Amino acid sequence: MGALSATSTCFDHVLSKVHDEEVDSAADIALCKTLALLLMKYHFMLDTDQKSATTCELWKEIRLTCHTIEMTYRCSDTKLSKSFHKRGSELLPLLLTVIAHCLQRSHEESRLAQTDMSVSNISSDATYYWSMEIKASCMVIACFASDQQPWFLWLSTAASFPH
Repeated sequence: MGALSATSTCFDHVLSKVHDEEVDSAADIALCKTLALLLMKYHFMLDTDQKSATTCELWKEIRLTCHTIEMTYRCSDTKLSKSFHKRGSELLPLLLTVIAHCLQRSHEESRLAQTDMSVSNISSDATYYWSMEIKASCMVIACFASDQQPWFLWLSTAASFPH
């Protein structure tokens, strides 16, 4: 997770030419493979407890990977298009898997909070993290479907997500 955190920190900027270089150096491919590996690891885990430390750490890593993918796709439209044609058919199902899982977990935690008021504070924090993963995944998908840059979508939708 340390390498992914360092990568995320380095990619958190709005210089499209630098993001173009990141795509040229195959960062998009590496991140797509990382996300695939993390999702496979989650699906084959023996620990099915969604609140276990292992599961929580794995989903933190998945969240960070989604955010780093979004940052990478702050590149130019030309690079984004080329990356989509190379990796879109692999990346989109992975992002949709993340979204589906997050929606399910968010729904389960909201339902749990309604029945047990003692976990409502924990649930609201967890729901925030699920919504952030959904947000990052949706932003990448929206970038593939539009001519807008991911950072522009981030700014235009930031107000619509709970903080």
